[in-house]
Amino acid sequence: MKNDDARLIFLWRLSCVVIVVGTFGLVVKTGRQSELTGSVEWHSSPIDWCEENYEVTEHVAEFWNAISGVFVFPVVFAAWLLHKGMRNLVEPHFGFCLLTLACVGLGSFYFHATLSKLGQVLDEITICWTNYYAILMVMPRKELEEVVGVTGRALIFSAETLITVVLVTPIWAILYPWVSHVLTVATVVLLPWAIITQFRNSKHTNEATSRVLKLALTSHCTAVACWLADRLLCNQITSALGTYPQLHAFWHAFVFLGAYFTIVSVTWVRSTSDGYTASIMHYQGIPYTDIHEKV
Repeated sequence: MKNDDARLIFLWRLSCVVIVVGTFGLVVKTGRQSELTGSVEWHSSPIDWCEENYEVTEHVAEFWNAISGVFVFPVVFAAWLLHKGMRNLVEPHFGFCLLTLACVGLGSFYFHATLSKLGQVLDEITICWTNYYAILMVMPRKELEEVVGVTGRALIFSAETLITVVLVTPIWAILYPWVSHVLTVATVVLLPWAIITQFRNSKHTNEATSRVLKLALTSHCTAVACWLADRLLCNQITSALGTYPQLHAFWHAFVFLGAYFTIVSVTWVRSTSDGYTASIMHYQGIPYTDIHEKV
């Protein structure tokens, strides 16, 4: 290892420690520990969705909204199982993206089960984690390395970076809620832009890959429509139907379905951009990217 690389690694790790220690130190210095401890209290979040609280069980505030968060696990399992080429050949850090996606489901479950401020933060900030890694994942290796270098790219995907992000971002989001909102909106906009840009730059697009990308966009748009209807038209829909159709739970279902199609799109774009041969295949009707060794 070159001296410059060793120095960069040391400074990066030192920065991670300083950020974590500094964040906790800031909380203590400003006397805001009560805000962190209070964030775990049930119903401490200002947000309450359309689903009737405690209608199914007295132990879960919004049962269907909470339970629909577990839809993420079949998606993560299928993506991991079917995309062996991605993690073995193209990107060994592929698991980071799936891990953070699983955290989205867990954060969503916790939020809707408790309606706590911490739950709200974890519901939002985990989306930022997932989008952050997805944006980095879709960028061709050489393209990212030209910007940050080989060592820099390795540090971005390092365990210490992930741990720092996981420890620090929820605290900042609890103390300064706008941080979570801004990061969520920014990454939600940047991810589709990055994917579509790489698709347009690719010389290998075909009908199958375009279909998967359209499925991803359609699923996400349907999810957003469900989210907006739940948030803005709760009383009108309930009055018209005589019951509530659990649109926020459908938001979860469609957004996780869209996440799977997005994973397929990202793995195809990234693998072909890095010079691998890839094609869209199906297992029991489920699309996935089949990746082969470079010729």
